[in-house]
Amino acid sequence: MSNQPRNILIITVDQMRYPRLKDAGGMAAELKDVLALQPLAEDNAYARYFPGFQRLRKNAVVMRQHMAGTSACVPGRALIYTGQYGTKTRVLETDSLFKHGSDPNFPWLHPRAIPTMGDWFRAAGYSTHYFGKWDLSYVDGPGPGHGDLNPWGFGDWKLSAPDAQGGQLNQLGVYRDPGYVDMVETFLRRKAMNFETASTNPQPWLCVTSLVNPHDIASAYPLSWWMPESLGSPAVQFTADDTPAVRPIPAQGDRSNPLPGGRLRVPLNPQGFPQDCFSLPQTYAEDLSTKPDCQFDYSYKMGLALKSRRPPAQRDLWTLPFQIQPDAAQWSEAFGQFYAYCHTLADAQIARVLRALDESGLSEDTLVVFLSDHGEYGVAHGGMVEKWHSAYEEILHVPFVVSAPWLSDRETDSGGEVLRYVDQLTSHIDVLPTVLGLVSIHEVEREKLGLGMSGQTYEPLPGADLSRLIRGQQAHVSLPDGSRRDGVLFISDDTITEYLKGEQEPPAFKIFSAEVDYWRQQGVALAPGSVTQPCHIRCARTADWKLARYFDPNNRAPDQWELYDLRNDPTEANNLVTWNASGAAIPCADRIPSGSGLSVEQLQQVLNRMQQLLSELEARYLGYPHPVVEAYCLHSEGDAAA
Repeated sequence: MSNQPRNILIITVDQMRYPRLKDAGGMAAELKDVLALQPLAEDNAYARYFPGFQRLRKNAVVMRQHMAGTSACVPGRALIYTGQYGTKTRVLETDSLFKHGSDPNFPWLHPRAIPTMGDWFRAAGYSTHYFGKWDLSYVDGPGPGHGDLNPWGFGDWKLSAPDAQGGQLNQLGVYRDPGYVDMVETFLRRKAMNFETASTNPQPWLCVTSLVNPHDIASAYPLSWWMPESLGSPAVQFTADDTPAVRPIPAQGDRSNPLPGGRLRVPLNPQGFPQDCFSLPQTYAEDLSTKPDCQFDYSYKMGLALKSRRPPAQRDLWTLPFQIQPDAAQWSEAFGQFYAYCHTLADAQIARVLRALDESGLSEDTLVVFLSDHGEYGVAHGGMVEKWHSAYEEILHVPFVVSAPWLSDRETDSGGEVLRYVDQLTSHIDVLPTVLGLVSIHEVEREKLGLGMSGQTYEPLPGADLSRLIRGQQAHVSLPDGSRRDGVLFISDDTITEYLKGEQEPPAFKIFSAEVDYWRQQGVALAPGSVTQPCHIRCARTADWKLARYFDPNNRAPDQWELYDLRNDPTEANNLVTWNASGAAIPCADRIPSGSGLSVEQLQQVLNRMQQLLSELEARYLGYPHPVVEAYCLHSEGDAAA
């Protein structure tokens, strides 16, 4: 067995948050232990439903304080696979709702500017392969590039098309993920047989397996893929006031309806995962009155925006936002239960991939990396769902696991157990330099590779190479300049309820605006139109504190702020600052908990220190767009104006 991997298998899931705070509600405590790869009691009630996560434990190093650098899907994946924030790549928005990926002005990742992980590893002599959800460029359109990711550094994606970018039935993970894994299993077997070459020293490979689930929570609930083929069927159940009844998770033995024109019915819950797996989180009943204004606005408008995209017959059955339902708590709890259940769908495919890796004989020299692009509110913080317009831990805190036999210093493998836990702050900005570092491609070698790439310009990777930390050779995170990490940066410029600047108002947006106006007339304190400004975010997080600045890039609304004491307020319920009319942050003496020992003066010092850190992180990580990207975007905007 080598002391470093020959091959790399990356498994990504969509919308999985890191399960934390076992006593704060949400998923059942024992379920959190399973999904967080924590030590398990022998009688853990949920372990048997998750063979994939159980296998992932083997020889694993678990980063327990890993943060997404941005949200949602498109910006998050661009950060993971380029190692650069969206201010440099211009990938700041997510398609769907009122922005369409087919629009030539949509800011997808440009193939000729910032190199991707695929580009880096091709330059290093690897063959690079991608199966599953992509979500970084629009490759579903007609033409010679249809279904081709080679311009972005990856091969083999064509059979994964069309991309799973929205809420159509055929884009749900329950249907798509098994097909993706079929291809990965075949890929692994072919590599194990050295099927493609007679060489005795075959080329090393990097393979991405990108699963949709547990993202089906974003697309399938409350109108879901097990609903009857006809909305008029007696199987659609209603309460006495003609609203849909709260839906349970599928029962053991249930199968999905086939896709339109198809015949296959997918098993939905073969092991009988239980309904009683989630309770309302502690912050469910928050009124958000001390938080930035966009949060309350978003808590209603996300559901209304999703509703506006549905056909008229489905809009009549739509129940989001749950706050407008008479049985809101029941709907919210059922939503959380369905979210927990969606993890079983992802796990079934993770188990298949890792089983194929083991059976092929490739696991001994393959590095396995597991991560999620971003989290999910799960009805925390006033009943919010999805992942926009805040910097709460439910969105930021995500899993990141590295597994390989050579990470162990033992004579034998770890016997199926986690090798070690890392509790230093890490971030998605670190993923690309870390994967390179784990195969001994460090900063000097990276520069040589980068300068040699054809058709792209080398940009130094600003994230930390965590390889020494993962190997147990270092106890802190070292940045590229040799300094120790003080905090991590999260940004959000993804205005999910707006349509693209310069485009005509989509019909669905008119429906959405009418829905907003209706609820305003009913007395809900919403702003008209899209989520109110300021709603763009820059956030600094340390081990103990989190500061978030909400701003309007057009400077029409003053800044608003959040500051949380994460040690004493891990659910982020108590915002310790407010703001004045000019947008300056002000400590709130009346929000300092009694007995905390924190004075107003000390709180001001913390605020000053965190604001300074935020400025330093922005200077380190956020730059101007790459010149090729900027020229491309200006050209596109000019064409649109013409």
